[in-house]
Amino acid sequence: MAKIKEETLRLSECTMDYISFGNGEKPLIMIPGLSLRRVKGSGRGVALSYRIFAKDYRVYMFDTRNECDESCSITQMADDLYEAMCALRIEQADLLGVSMGGMILQLEQITKSFGGRTLFANATLRLEAYDHLALVVADVSGKGVPA
Repeated sequence: MAKIKEETLRLSECTMDYISFGNGEKPLIMIPGLSLRRVKGSGRGVALSYRIFAKDYRVYMFDTRNECDESCSITQMADDLYEAMCALRIEQADLLGVSMGGMILQLEQITKSFGGRTLFANATLRLEAYDHLALVVADVSGKGVPA
């Protein structure tokens, strides 16, 4: 299995934990949804679960800021992610977000600054013009349709 790193970044307004693993040169940014469990301490299980990506990618799974409370907005979380990716010198990446992580990745500064390959948002809300939310549901064929 590829070397697994669990680290904490010190950003301008907070600290943020992340996991990285994989032998590939292309970065894959994974943002999980809101969870009671943090990514720190989960590196081995995450790397095992997502080992299919380890050959082709250097996988990064970021948590939300450690100092996050109920006043943190999706935009603030995207700003934190942007700063973290800049700190790690990630210039272009494939992006994968689940639930709240998908909402974070849809924000313009992330998709325009680091996208360019693939954005996959699963089980999430579609953000339009930052303040308009439209629920996306899956039909039987697996295609997303606006609710």
